[in-house]
Amino acid sequence: MEFDRLAAVIRPRTPWEGLDLGFALARRWFLQLFLLWWLTAMPILVLATLWLTDSPSLWVILAWWFKPLYEAPLLYWLARRLFGKSPGLRDLWRARTKILPLRLLPNLLWRRLHPSRSFQMPLLLLEGLRGKARRQRQQVLQAPGGTSAWLTVICLHLESILWLSALLLVAFMIPEQLPGLDLSDAFLEEDSTPYWV
Repeated sequence: MEFDRLAAVIRPRTPWEGLDLGFALARRWFLQLFLLWWLTAMPILVLATLWLTDSPSLWVILAWWFKPLYEAPLLYWLARRLFGKSPGLRDLWRARTKILPLRLLPNLLWRRLHPSRSFQMPLLLLEGLRGKARRQRQQVLQAPGGTSAWLTVICLHLESILWLSALLLVAFMIPEQLPGLDLSDAFLEEDSTPYWV
C-alpha cells in the first residue's frame, strides 16, 4: 500500500466523520461514479423493463432489490481510487470475480433489508472477511448511536426526494398547450404513461 498516493488524510475518525469522508470522495469523483453506475445498472434495468412490461411496480422493486449488484463496482472503483490507482473499465472487467463474488448473494437475500447493509458491504467485498473476523470487525464499525442505520435512513430519504423532484420537474416543464402530466396517475394508475415516467 502506497500511503503517499492516498487521496485522503489517514487518521482515526468518528463514525460520522467516516461517513462524511465517503460523501466527500463521492462528490470528488461524482461524474466517474455516475457513469459507472449507469454502465452497471443499465443492463439490469433494461432486462427488467423488457421482462416486466406489464408491471412497472415490479420493475421498480426489482431495480431497487438489485442495488447491491451495481453498488459493488462503485465501491471497488472508489477504494482503488482512494489508494491512488485509476482503474478503467477493462480493469473492472478483469476484477469482476472479485467484485461480484458468491458472497454477494447474502446482500441480495437475507442481508438486503438490514439497515446497515451498505455500511457493512466493504467488509465482504473489500476486506474479504468471514466468520469470526468479520463479526469482530463489524463490532468495531458498528458504533454506538447506529451511524450505519442512520446512513441508510438519510440516503433513502434523499433518494426519495430526488425521485419526486425529477417527477415534479417533468410535470411542471410541460407547456400549457400540451396535455399535462396527471400526478395522481403517476402514483396510482399502473396502465398510464405518467406512471411509467
